[in-house]
Amino acid sequence: MAEKLLRVLIVEDSEDDMLLLLRELRRGGYDPAYEQVWTGPAMSKALETREWDLIISDYVMPSFNGLTALKLMKEHGYEVPFIILSGQISEEIAVETMKAGAHDYIFKGNMGRLIPAIDRELREAEVRRENRLVGKKLQASEERFYKIFNASPDLMIIIDLETQKIIEVNESWLKVTGLRRESVIGRTRNEFNMPTLLEDLQKLWHLLLEQGEVHNLEMPLYNNIAKTGILLVSANIIDLDDRKCVLILAKEITKYKQMEEEVQNSRIRYSTVFNHAIIGMAVLNAEGLILESNPALQSLLGYSEQELRGIAFTELTHPDDIKKDLDLYSKLIAGKWDQYQLEKRYIRKDGKMLWAKLSASVVRSSLGDPVFIIRMVENITERKHAEKELDNFFDLSLDMLCIFDTKGYVHRINSAIEKILGYTKDDLIARQITDFVHPEDLEKTKGLYQHLNAGKPVIKLNNRYFCRDGSTKWLEWVAVYDPTQELIYAVARDVTERKQLEKEMLRLERLNLVGEMAAGISHEVRNPMTTIRGFLQLLSGKEECAHYKGYYNLMIEELDRANSIITEFLSLGRNKETKLKMQNLNDIITTLLPLIQADAMRMDKYIETQLNAVPDLMLNDKELRQLILNLTRNGLEAMPQSGVVTISTYTTGQGVCLEVQDQGKGMSPEVIEKLGTPFFTTKDQGTGLGMAVCYGIAARHNARIGVTSGTGGTTFIVRFPAG
Repeated sequence: MAEKLLRVLIVEDSEDDMLLLLRELRRGGYDPAYEQVWTGPAMSKALETREWDLIISDYVMPSFNGLTALKLMKEHGYEVPFIILSGQISEEIAVETMKAGAHDYIFKGNMGRLIPAIDRELREAEVRRENRLVGKKLQASEERFYKIFNASPDLMIIIDLETQKIIEVNESWLKVTGLRRESVIGRTRNEFNMPTLLEDLQKLWHLLLEQGEVHNLEMPLYNNIAKTGILLVSANIIDLDDRKCVLILAKEITKYKQMEEEVQNSRIRYSTVFNHAIIGMAVLNAEGLILESNPALQSLLGYSEQELRGIAFTELTHPDDIKKDLDLYSKLIAGKWDQYQLEKRYIRKDGKMLWAKLSASVVRSSLGDPVFIIRMVENITERKHAEKELDNFFDLSLDMLCIFDTKGYVHRINSAIEKILGYTKDDLIARQITDFVHPEDLEKTKGLYQHLNAGKPVIKLNNRYFCRDGSTKWLEWVAVYDPTQELIYAVARDVTERKQLEKEMLRLERLNLVGEMAAGISHEVRNPMTTIRGFLQLLSGKEECAHYKGYYNLMIEELDRANSIITEFLSLGRNKETKLKMQNLNDIITTLLPLIQADAMRMDKYIETQLNAVPDLMLNDKELRQLILNLTRNGLEAMPQSGVVTISTYTTGQGVCLEVQDQGKGMSPEVIEKLGTPFFTTKDQGTGLGMAVCYGIAARHNARIGVTSGTGGTTFIVRFPAG
C-alpha cells in the first residue's frame, strides 16, 4: 500500500531513539519528512521555516524538555498534535503534560501504542481544523451580515421570537424613528407607549406566525412623537446565535407614495384637460398610430374615438401635406428637435377639407427613446379663408404693398412690384428696401424709420427707386408702424408720370412767362432795330463809307441774329390756338429731309431715316418742321465728324412716336433735368431757346418729349397721342 506523507518535527537528543521512531512510523504506513531538534532555538527556527503535521517530543533532554517544547509550539500559534514519547516519566508528569496541552504520551517501552495514537490525533486534528474553518466562515458571515445590517439604507430590526425582545436595530431605524439604541435594545414591542403602533405591530406579528413570512406590508412610520410617513415592511424568521429570531426589513416609501399620489392627481388633471380642451388633441406612438384622442379632435374630424384609435395620422392628412408632415415627424422621432409646428390640411370623415395648426412634441424615456407623441390640432379654416381674401386684395392691388422691419428688410411684397419696378418678389424678399433707393433720396428714406418709431404715421413720402432695367421711378409712400410685431406696413404708388407732368407744367409756365415778355417787348424792340438796319444799309452803300463796309455788314448780321431771337421769343409766347389738320408725320419728314441732309453734308455728317407706317395725326406742319429741325440740328452739333443722326417713326399701343437719335457723347442727368428751360444752353453760340420752342410745340400737340442719354449718344422721343 502507498505510504502517507507525514511532516513530523522530532524533538529528541538521541540519534538511536530517533531512528527507532522513524522505523516505527514507516512500519505504520507513513513516509516521514522530518527534522530533528533538541534545543529551543532550533525548534523555533523549524517552526518558523516549515509547516508540520505532527510534533513528537522526548520529555527529558540535557538542555530542553517536553513541557518547554509544548509551550514554544503554542507561542508560535501551532495547533497540530503534540505527543510526548519518553522512557522515564511518571504518571503525575504525564497528567501534567496532558493538562498543559499535550495530546497524548507514549512510553518508549510501549511503542505499539504510537501508530494508533498518531492515527487518532491526526483525524481529530483534521476535525478540529475543519471546525475552525467553519467557525471562521460563520464568524465572517455574521460580520458581513452585521455590516450589511448597519449599512443598509432600509430600516432593520431583529426581535427574539420567543421573548419578543428587541435584539438589534440598525442605524437607519434609529435615524428615522428618532429613538436611541439604549432605549430600544432589550425592550419588547409592548413596551412602546404608542397604541396605534402597537396595533400595527400586533397585525404584523400575527401574519408572520400564520404565514412564516410577510412581504410588502404597508405600515405607518412613527417617531417618538407621532406618525411621520409610510413604510413597506417584510419579515422573516431566521436562526441567529442558536435561537429563533424575527428579522424585519422596512423601506420608507413616503416620497414614493407622495409621488404616486401626485402622478394620480396629474393623471386626473391631464384627463380633465385632455377631455375638456377646446382644441383637438391626440397621443401617438413612435410609429405614428393614434393611441388616444379627445372629444374635440373627434368632433373636428367627424370620427368616433374607436375609429381614430390605431389609425395613422397620415391617413387623415391631405395628400399634398403628407410629405411635409412626415419629414418633420421623422426628425422629431430622431431627436433632431423636441417639437415642431405646421399649418396643414386634414380630410374629415365626410370628405371635407379643413385647415389646422398642428403642434407636435415628443415625450422620451430616461434612455432618450421616444415613448409617445402629443399632437394638438387647432382649426384655422376661417382664418385661412380670411387670409386668402386678404391675399387676393394684396396681390390684386395696383399699388405696391410692402411689409418690412425697422431695419428695412422686406418680409412681404405684392406682385405690383413687378409692374412698377420690374423686380420679382424673390428679388426683394430678405433685402433692405434702401438697396434700391436713389442715393440722393437715401437720407430722407432712412428718416422714415425714426419717424415711424416715434409712433407717427408717414404720409406721402416721395423718393426715387432704381428699376430692374436701370431707370428710376418716383414712388409716393404711406406707412404705419406696428410696435407689437415691430413691422412697418406701407403702400407705395407710382407717381413718376405725375412728377413728369408737374415738371412739364412748370416748364410750360416758364415758357408762357417768357412768351408773354417776348410779346410785350418784341414790337418796341423791332421798330428801332428796323430803323437802325435801314440806316446801316444806306451808309454801307455810300462811297465815302466803303472803307467801313465790313463793319456795316457785321452790324447788320448781328441785328438779323437779334431779330431771329425775337422771332423765337414770339413762338414761345404764341397764345393763339395752333391750326391743326390731319397729316402724316412721314410726309413732313420726307419734305424736310433734303434741307436736313444739306446741313449734315456741310458738317461732314450723315442722316438716316427709319420711317415705319404710321397713322395720320392732327398736326401743324410748320411747327413740326421747326421741332424736327431743332432736334436734328442739336444732334448734328453734338456729334464728331462722320457721326450719324437717325430719324425714326413707329407706332406703340399708346400712339405714334418720332425718335431722333445721335451718336454724341451724351448728356449728364443734371443737363437733362434742365432741358427746355429758357436761356439754358451748353453751346458757345446757343440762345437756349431751341429746346424751349420744341417743348412748346409738343405741348400744343398734346405730345410729350422723353430723353434717354448715355456715352453712346442721346435719343429724343416725341410721343403723339393716338387719334
